[in-house]
Amino acid sequence: MERREFTKDVLLASLALAVPTFHMGQKKDEHNSAWLKIVMHETSPQFDYFSIDSLGKNKLTENVILHDEEWTKKKHSIKKAGKKFSYFNSASPQNSIAVWDVTLNKKSFTISGNYQPHYQQSFLFNVEQHANHATLLGMIEDNDNRIKLPAILHLPDMGTLRVTCNTAGVKVSCTAQRFIEHPFVRLEFPAADEKHQKIIYNFEVVSIHPAVNGIENDSRYDCFRKNFISIFQLSPFLKKQYKRLQKRATKGIKKLRFRKISEFLF
Repeated sequence: MERREFTKDVLLASLALAVPTFHMGQKKDEHNSAWLKIVMHETSPQFDYFSIDSLGKNKLTENVILHDEEWTKKKHSIKKAGKKFSYFNSASPQNSIAVWDVTLNKKSFTISGNYQPHYQQSFLFNVEQHANHATLLGMIEDNDNRIKLPAILHLPDMGTLRVTCNTAGVKVSCTAQRFIEHPFVRLEFPAADEKHQKIIYNFEVVSIHPAVNGIENDSRYDCFRKNFISIFQLSPFLKKQYKRLQKRATKGIKKLRFRKISEFLF
């Protein structure tokens, strides 16, 4: 009888210990839906965890964020009200407004900047390329490494975000490096300024692919729906190389045409 009670006590103790261990992976103030899983950084305007599933099938186990220690040197305080997270500049007066507000929804989120004099820190979206080869697709003007909004932020095998802004002509700084220990794609969304004292970036989960009847409920087409635009990769820093290659290719085609014509004529 004593042996049975001892075994029972051991089993109950094991279960009690197992319960908190199951929840250890969960983070404070985690936002979850079937499309998005987001955790905000506690001291600086950036994500601590970000994952997307544009098909809404809750495949959100991959965190794509590469934490930037330099970004955290300028400290902020953060306040939460429902699904809204507000970052306050620690150097500003106590009653000042938030410099950044992030509002999270089921299939979208907004990042809003509020103007404060002498505050210019962008909101950082820094992707670890070992986790995902993300790309921001949009218009690049000559001699610029910034991408003009609206644009498409695509994360292959995960999902796509349509990125828009309430202010026309806003450009997002886009830099990337591959052959280093922690390769990255770094997006910096500019803070509000004196001219644009309220700037709102809207991010909407979308799935971009040709319309094909009957594929929405057929899992065989999930890869097609998520990855149709994965063929497109854009790097502002490589724009000059692209132009050189284009010129070489054009010259090569002209030479080839001339040779064929010459062979035909002579």
